[in-house]
Amino acid sequence: MRILVVTKESRIEWDRRTSKDGLKAEKKRYSSEFRRILASHEHQILLRRELKSALKDADFISVAELGKSVKRIGKKYDIVISLGGDLTFTTVSHFVGSIPILGMNSDPRRSVGALCSWKSDDIPHFVKRIKNKDYLTERWTMLSAKIDGKEIEPAIGEYFIGERERINMSKGIIVYRGKRYRQKSSGIIVSTGSGSTGWYNATSMGKPLIKPFGATARKAAFIVTEPYGNGNNTAAHLVGELGEGEKLKIISLNGRAGSVYADYHTRYEFKFGSKAVIGIGKKRLNVIVPGD
Repeated sequence: MRILVVTKESRIEWDRRTSKDGLKAEKKRYSSEFRRILASHEHQILLRRELKSALKDADFISVAELGKSVKRIGKKYDIVISLGGDLTFTTVSHFVGSIPILGMNSDPRRSVGALCSWKSDDIPHFVKRIKNKDYLTERWTMLSAKIDGKEIEPAIGEYFIGERERINMSKGIIVYRGKRYRQKSSGIIVSTGSGSTGWYNATSMGKPLIKPFGATARKAAFIVTEPYGNGNNTAAHLVGELGEGEKLKIISLNGRAGSVYADYHTRYEFKFGSKAVIGIGKKRLNVIVPGD
């Protein structure tokens, strides 16, 4: 079995790659958090070594290489393992195409890792299951979108539509099930099932009108965050559900740096007058889960 492991950067690795500071400067920057950050860094280094020892034929790269030296993961791999948290998983998902991806939480003591179905606390048992193909492959729903008729990257978790800096008010017209709603808010989140336990859920303090749902469900939910005003800004119009074949249209009235973000990965300009059309995508993400 041909395996590629994409590893998360620890905070210290990221800091050293971007700033080239020494240990003394890092201690000063992180202050009281330094011990926790260092402990997490050391834990992840040891975990990579253990996984490399157990998967001797696998290739390893850092998530920082994706989009730079690695533009797209080649089809020579049977499995791609995302070793990190949810941010690592969503980043890797934009590069795998149809190759099955496996999310492993590299630090379950400090990270929830809602998208990571595998834990890193028993590497020998994990490797045995992978080599024996003791797992299931699910097809997770993705969103698709067009801006002014041009298709953009699909999203596994969510699209965010609003201003680049959320301190600026987002303005737009929502067209949903034949009705138009003019909105002023902090932006709009359109979520899949895999994203519904994250940012989408947090915007409603964990009590959204549309509850979190499964990653394979062929539907999506949207919510207008921190709406301003009255009139059409009623609770029934702030959230909505999209079934397969349904579209959500948003016309931008943004005045500064209107944006559409695909997951945490890619930003697209969404200037005044632009139109975004979002729906359930035909493409799905093949995700390896324990199945027990």
